[in-house]
Amino acid sequence: MKKYIYTTIVLLTLLVLVQSCGTLNDPDLLPTAPTELMGTWYLTGSSWPNTDTLFFQRRDSMNLNEYGQRIEVYNDGKFLDTYTAWCGNDDNIHSTSGNWLYNEHTKIFSASIQICLKEKMYKIVSLSSSNLVFVKL
Repeated sequence: MKKYIYTTIVLLTLLVLVQSCGTLNDPDLLPTAPTELMGTWYLTGSSWPNTDTLFFQRRDSMNLNEYGQRIEVYNDGKFLDTYTAWCGNDDNIHSTSGNWLYNEHTKIFSASIQICLKEKMYKIVSLSSSNLVFVKL
């Protein structure tokens, strides 16, 4: 009887681990979020390291030289965190991609990669068509 209980516990634990690890990659679990969140956001300020708040804005699409830190949120669950500089010698230059999830009730946005080379999980405290504010949990 103990062996049966032990086997059941192990199998349930493995099932939970597989489910939690596969959440960001499962095509059947597409994320949902407000439509205002989709698109390209440029980091305009940060109160890090004090409160770990990230401030983003949309930029004028007429300006083709959009340098600096940006995130891109796609409606298919893909996510891009990148930094570009006009000189090309900046130590912060990077481009990483991953997936994202959003909890409508808690307003928590989580990514499979770090956001702005910091954390993977933030709460959205403000969102409009032109402004986005993340607060680290």
